[in-house]
Amino acid sequence: MASACVSALFLAALHQSSVKYLDLAIEGDTITARMTVAPGDLTDPLGLAPDATPSAIAAATPAAARYTRAWVTITGCTPGDARGPDLDGRFVAVSWTVRCAAAPTELDLDLGAFFAVDPRHEAIVRVGAEPPIVLRSSAPRWVIPVADGGIWRGWWLIAAGTVLVVVGIALRLRHLRRSENP
Repeated sequence: MASACVSALFLAALHQSSVKYLDLAIEGDTITARMTVAPGDLTDPLGLAPDATPSAIAAATPAAARYTRAWVTITGCTPGDARGPDLDGRFVAVSWTVRCAAAPTELDLDLGAFFAVDPRHEAIVRVGAEPPIVLRSSAPRWVIPVADGGIWRGWWLIAAGTVLVVVGIALRLRHLRRSENP
């Protein structure tokens, strides 16, 4: 039992961070994508053993950039060539531009290829300045509305309306209590 626990901890230590960051910036019909990954997740395009631990500098190759870009598909849009990759501290950041037929009102994002590499991965997706969304292998596809103020605009309207209703009810109850107790 103890050896199984030690083996599990050893394997966990060998595995790089399972969290990857995907930042998407939309401007008209163009999306700029940037994915930040751990160098250990790029062993396949580098021709290394899966448990190898390359440095960020060693992993920052054009082959690794193409490999990373292939993880992300946006339906109705065409990805351009991957730029970089750039070093982002201990990580590798790959950027590319995606062209859509028209300015998207939603992003049909598919990370199935990303999760096929390792189902333990998690993708933290940020669209512009909106709050991040976490994608996991159980739901590798996500449709993100982006028109008319972004994905959270509707929630702010609902929250503001709810606050107004609650305040209105509280004021009405206060008025009723005062009228019952003159």
